[in-house]
Amino acid sequence: MWVSLVYVLCSLTSLASFLALLAVFRRADIGYSVTRSFTTARTLFDSYAASGNRILLLTGICCLGFVAYHVLLVMDLTPLEHNDLALGRNLVGLAGVGILLFGLVMARS
Repeated sequence: MWVSLVYVLCSLTSLASFLALLAVFRRADIGYSVTRSFTTARTLFDSYAASGNRILLLTGICCLGFVAYHVLLVMDLTPLEHNDLALGRNLVGLAGVGILLFGLVMARS
């Protein structure tokens, strides 16, 4: 029963993060999405520490990948730098999602 509750809470947190990121996308406030992604990652790490569920750890690592992605996006959009960080930014996001995907595939086998 507790495991199901953890999954429901994790799903609700993910939904809240998605809605917050969607609202941020409409407002183009990237700093807020960095804060929201970091808060979600911290919540997932706290849940992992309490339950020991490996999926929570991998989801938290994925959210940290999103934090790094948004930080790189802010660095890419600053007018002082003329470096194109699109490739690195996308690789960081892909690595975060790839870690989560790998963990989900391994959990099924």
